[in-house]
Amino acid sequence: MAEVDLLAARDPVLAGTNKEIAPAVWTRLLDDDAIYTDENGKRFSKNEMVATIKPLPTGVTGNLGPVDLRVRRHGDSAVVTYDIDEHEDYHGARLHALYRVTDSWVRRKQGWRLVAGQVLAVPHDPPAVTLPATQLDDYVGSYALGGTERYVITRDGDGIAGSRNGGAAKKIACELRDVFFTPGSPRSRKIFQRDANGRVTGFVDRREGEDVVWVRRG
Repeated sequence: MAEVDLLAARDPVLAGTNKEIAPAVWTRLLDDDAIYTDENGKRFSKNEMVATIKPLPTGVTGNLGPVDLRVRRHGDSAVVTYDIDEHEDYHGARLHALYRVTDSWVRRKQGWRLVAGQVLAVPHDPPAVTLPATQLDDYVGSYALGGTERYVITRDGDGIAGSRNGGAAKKIACELRDVFFTPGSPRSRKIFQRDANGRVTGFVDRREGEDVVWVRRG
């Protein structure tokens, strides 16, 4: 087997995309000085990572499949990247997730060893709901950030759209009342705020837990 093909076959084994996954596999293939970062941003040493390899709990089943696997070799090192397409049955609930893996391998005397890895959860848009026209009208208006930034929300068919500083308007989808997102940008939310009388006074643009506050001006 060519070395590139060997890496292409070996890396998904660690992700559990076939039946060989076991702590012993990670113990064999992880370099002693390896650092691994999971989809929650937590870093693991080799021993810490091996300790996380456990069977799924009772009531949870799933299957994983490697997608779009790519290998780039540079002498005695190589980078392997691919997506893990996960389908899970969580106590009867059907779940689907996509994770992007990037692993760095180095060829040692005993063979290829994984020296670093990182997993990213690939976000996707949440389900959207349709609000009554009377509720959508609550959000229509002009919003300001600082002294120069303006965001204008208008009606767009059975929904609303937003335009920043006179640019092209983009559809804003509703996740639930007062919580909106821009399709294709699932990492952020527009969370609208109201006063004691129920009037929309502005919104916070929330991304990674940080808020940018927009104030309604008209």
